[in-house]
Order: sequence, then C-alpha cells, then structure tokens
Amino acid sequence: MKYFTKTFFGMGYIIVSLACNQTSTRSPVRTVDTTLGLKAQLPAYFNVEVFKNENGTYGYDIMEHNKILIHQVSMPGKSDSTGFATSEEARSVASVIVMKLRQDKQAGSNKKDSTMLNY
Repeated sequence: MKYFTKTFFGMGYIIVSLACNQTSTRSPVRTVDTTLGLKAQLPAYFNVEVFKNENGTYGYDIMEHNKILIHQVSMPGKSDSTGFATSEEARSVASVIVMKLRQDKQAGSNKKDSTMLNY
C-alpha cells in the first residue's frame, strides 16, 4: 500500500509539474501599417500615443504595459528641439522604435532611420 501511495503521489506531482510548465511563450501580436508601407509585428503590450506639443508640432509616447517607456517631444537625433510636423511622421518614427525594441536593438533613431523616414 505504501508503494502504491508513493507511486500515485509521484505520478501526480509529475503531471502537475508538466501541466504548469506548458505556458505559452508567444505574446499576442498585432500587425500595424506604418506610413512607409512597412508591416510591423508589434506585441500587444506596446502602445504608441501621438500628442500635439504646445508649439503645434507632434511627439509620441511609447508605452509598455500602460507605463510610459519613451516620452519623445522632439525628433530623435536632431540637435534642435523641433517636434514632428505631422502626427503621421511621429507615428511612423515611433513604429520604427517599437520594431527595434522588439528586436532587442538600441531604441534610438539613427541617421539611416531619419533618411529612410524623411525627417
């Protein structure tokens, strides 16, 4: 009887352990069209919000799990503090930054990005 009890509990422990370890590693994904015609696969927990600055230009917030990760009021990589001329420009740059975050790259925008995005 002791052997049966130990075997029964041992098998139960293994089954429960295996069932608990079968959590999904994939995060929910949504496809976002950028103004460049690129399709970006963004995890559902990244959100981009574009806002209008006091001077009439635009900036963006990139949020992860509803907490601001990046607050950008001006064009990244530019020496002046000018924001984006349109909300579409701000959104397209934010989408590129989110793609970099997904690929574990540095989140900044570089000269190649600014040339590609025309800002």
